[in-house]
Amino acid sequence: MAQESRFRQMQICPKCSQNNTITARSCIYCGSALPSVPLLARGTVLNNRYTIMHVLGFGGFSAVYLAFDQRLSNRKVAVKELLQTDPAIIQQFETEAKILATLSHPALPKAYDWFKQFGSDRYYLVMEFIDGVSIWDLVRQKGMMTPLTAMQVFEPVLDAVAYLHTQNPPIIHRDIKPSNILLTRGRKVYLVDFGIAKFGGPGQKTATGAQGVTPGFSPPEQYLGSGETDVRSDIYSLGATLYFMLTAKVPPDATERLQREMLGQPSLEPIRDINAAVSPQVEQAISIAMVLKKEQRFSNVNDLRAGLKGQTVLIQSPMAQPMPCAPQQPGSSSFQPSSSAQSVPSQPTPQQQPAIPSQAPAQPMPAQQISGQPPVVGGVREWCPVCKVNFYVANPSIEWIHCPNCGQLIHRQVVHPTSFLSQPPSATSPEIWFKQLLSNKQMLVRIGAIIVLISLLILPLVSCGEVTVTGLDMLQSEMSVGLKILLLIAISCAGLSLFLRNPSYCLASGLVGLASFIALALWIRYGNHDVKSMDEISEATRIFTRSMIRFRYGTLSTISGFGLIIWAAYQWIRERTLSTILPK
Repeated sequence: MAQESRFRQMQICPKCSQNNTITARSCIYCGSALPSVPLLARGTVLNNRYTIMHVLGFGGFSAVYLAFDQRLSNRKVAVKELLQTDPAIIQQFETEAKILATLSHPALPKAYDWFKQFGSDRYYLVMEFIDGVSIWDLVRQKGMMTPLTAMQVFEPVLDAVAYLHTQNPPIIHRDIKPSNILLTRGRKVYLVDFGIAKFGGPGQKTATGAQGVTPGFSPPEQYLGSGETDVRSDIYSLGATLYFMLTAKVPPDATERLQREMLGQPSLEPIRDINAAVSPQVEQAISIAMVLKKEQRFSNVNDLRAGLKGQTVLIQSPMAQPMPCAPQQPGSSSFQPSSSAQSVPSQPTPQQQPAIPSQAPAQPMPAQQISGQPPVVGGVREWCPVCKVNFYVANPSIEWIHCPNCGQLIHRQVVHPTSFLSQPPSATSPEIWFKQLLSNKQMLVRIGAIIVLISLLILPLVSCGEVTVTGLDMLQSEMSVGLKILLLIAISCAGLSLFLRNPSYCLASGLVGLASFIALALWIRYGNHDVKSMDEISEATRIFTRSMIRFRYGTLSTISGFGLIIWAAYQWIRERTLSTILPK
């Protein structure tokens, strides 16, 4: 108690973790404003056991400190302090402690202790300290992830959420977002912060202290605060989190998406328009996970995982496409695929084309799987104006298609196969092609090497008057041996970059080649050259030392080519470095 009273009149700054007086309104060290509810002072000992060191996180309801456990060899722990005295918030804090105490999963933090500090109204939760970086910070620093990297990070999160949902009663996290996913140096992924989690049993309502949303990652039903959240609410947040990892963009808020759909506009920008490396099945699985109506989302995490891996039939098989027909009369049976129906052409003739109904058929037609046929995933993206979702048509030549979500009959504009425009725009778009090229760093290194070789051997590098000199001219003349060596080094480095598969070697080759070429250019401009013969090339070389040398476009393209090699190799190294710290 004596040690606690020693720090009673001090408070810690949540930004720099330095102690200030209890009456201070701003930190005397960093100048940042101090919270209205004073935090613990650095060095405070809680429960005669936990020594507070600095602040890990701070919010309106709680603060998280790094502390040392004196009873267990000063083991690092995370201590969460509740800053509110509302009974409902205290009840939710106790719920969080109970949830963590009952869980045992490698991707979830462990809870060690929960107590109320003697002589105060503060409650504390002691948890496992996770020394890692959040996915939010990682994407903000390094940009969007590759699909392989994103799935390596996301797989443990899916396992953890599936584990939560299989508890009895199910545990709904309700706050899945990139900042709550931590990645450690040991390649471990953790899902943290159960501050607004709840038990999802039948009739279970959301407590007042558990209400909270994160724009872009919370589903629309979570804004209501009426207890309508269930496991499908976490499915939405999982899809939004993976959307952010693959695009480095926060998805639009659920309320904004609802407004867009009311105006008949697409509410979500397609992922493949931002990251062309994402496969169609991953894009479509994320779109289904983020449907605004929770009844149309995946019902559990395993279905979401299967959709991401392309193991779920998301659209109709082209062999099972039903013929468009007139609306059913009351009492008539709905369409059923049969062997006789397959003999009818999939595209009706002008005489056979029915009038397009103004609304969806009375009986929706869900996606059907034909026995013996592989799952149909991918194809041409189509937009349903009724349910406002994207889906894929495997056969681009199909003119009439039923939406697999709502059954709406849609007439597609099909380009004639003989037209040069028969390829889908998404496959031939220059923008998509350019994005795919930028994502292939090894190909960019090779393109840069080819540019350098062409520039060094064919294009004019320098000129003096009307005489232009190429790299081949320099090698064939009797100019200085040092100049020839520098030129050969630059050519050799560019040639090696064509065949090297290690990005570090490509980066070193590019740097050496660029340095040798710059030295060559400086030597030509300022050096003295001993030339024995008097041919035209040698005479031009002799003039180099006495007149103004003009560098031609071959010099600029050579430097640009080496710059492309160095940049692409550096980005290649960054991708490999990121993949090495991620779990395999």
